[in-house]
Amino acid sequence: MKIFYTLFTLFFSTLTSAHEIKNISQSGFGGPVVKMTDIYDRTTPMLGIKGAYLIDHSFYVGAAGYSVANNNEYENPTVVNQKYNFSYLGLIVGHLFTPRRDFHLNTQLLFGSAITFLYEPNSEEPIELNEAEYGFVGEAEVGVLYDVSKLMKIELSAGFRYVHPIKYFSSKELNGFSLNLGFWFGKY
Repeated sequence: MKIFYTLFTLFFSTLTSAHEIKNISQSGFGGPVVKMTDIYDRTTPMLGIKGAYLIDHSFYVGAAGYSVANNNEYENPTVVNQKYNFSYLGLIVGHLFTPRRDFHLNTQLLFGSAITFLYEPNSEEPIELNEAEYGFVGEAEVGVLYDVSKLMKIELSAGFRYVHPIKYFSSKELNGFSLNLGFWFGKY
């Protein structure tokens, strides 16, 4: 937790000092993201969206959310025919290296909340309200962006997600590496 507070303090002290300097560019971006990751020992696609406020073409702060894109079987010996959903949403903080070139190195951290719930395939509703469980999620990504145009970038990145243990799932079942493809739209 101390690391989070240290990173948070360093980032916002940078923002404060950046506003004191004139001619700092400010803009924003947003767009869809597709992730391929392992959840519950299966390769699973996740769909999401992220958007952020970009400062001086380099630093950004915003939000991102992702959810499992298909129905996955939950193998429970006591109950048959259950499926699960896993989603998370959080604050993102990132940095673009060499922002004025066609290719950029990108680093990003996400801190937020995750939710899992079980449901019966025919009803699409949670089995019981208390079956939905929430927990902490943290994710680190490193990637490359390519400037397609002045208004669009394509991102290819890899990341690792840590999820605090949630009822029915251990950290091992929800933690994992991911390969990500994203599209950023905005004024850079």
